[in-house]
Amino acid sequence: QHDYVMVDCTATWCGPCKKIAPKIKELSTKEEYNEVSFYIYDIDEDDELTEEYIEVVPTFLFFKDGELVKTVKGSNYNKVVEQLDNMLEESESDSESSE
Repeated sequence: QHDYVMVDCTATWCGPCKKIAPKIKELSTKEEYNEVSFYIYDIDEDDELTEEYIEVVPTFLFFKDGELVKTVKGSNYNKVVEQLDNMLEESESDSESSE
């Protein structure tokens, strides 16, 4: 069992963030992604973290077992879905190879 996290790095003043937000919320309710914990992070709340990880908003950070494994920059919904699917597919192949 892996620990999967997706962090949606957003800002209240970001138009593309507001546009994609309902789609991301919908993803978080889909059964195929119930292994993934979804979080929203307002970049204006922590300058240190923002400076380290965020160049554009929105940015989506994907973590597996506490390690950052992928970053998707911009409001590309299809890339976000693709990365979620890739992360979970890798998990399935990991568990199959360890059985």
